[in-house]
Amino acid sequence: MSDPIVRLDTVGRSYTKGVVPVAALRSVSFSITPGEYVSIMGPSGSGKSTMLNLLARERHRRAAEWIEMVGLSERRNHRPTQLSGGEMQRVAIARSLVNDPLLILADEPTGNLDTGTAEVIAGLLDDLHARGRTIVMVTHNPDLARRTSRILRLRHGELQKEAVA
Repeated sequence: MSDPIVRLDTVGRSYTKGVVPVAALRSVSFSITPGEYVSIMGPSGSGKSTMLNLLARERHRRAAEWIEMVGLSERRNHRPTQLSGGEMQRVAIARSLVNDPLLILADEPTGNLDTGTAEVIAGLLDDLHARGRTIVMVTHNPDLARRTSRILRLRHGELQKEAVA
């Protein structure tokens, strides 16, 4: 069985309607694995929308973790126009990783980054690969390419050679 893409454990949520507390969810626990097609059913007021909102908060939590991993925690509340090109690139990387994809396509992931930040991103890609993710990366950087297990070289639209890194 695959690792869950979503997991909520013992979630309860209540709201106040006037002065009366209303329990929207009581001790809800479940997980959803990749590829499942899941429906949530129940009568009006049973907590369906609250559950979807919690799933979205879970995504926000994971997004916050990835923003921290790419070194942008202190910039999390900034608008895109307030970020440098390199910071925007790191946000794009975090956004692409938040759903924990099995395949990561990275087009020059360190292209506009300073050396220190590029090393953080390269290390992050190494870690993702070590955790079983498939990574296909386009790069001009020979040092970054050498971190991979295979290098495919193109010239004039043709595959010239394939090499072990």
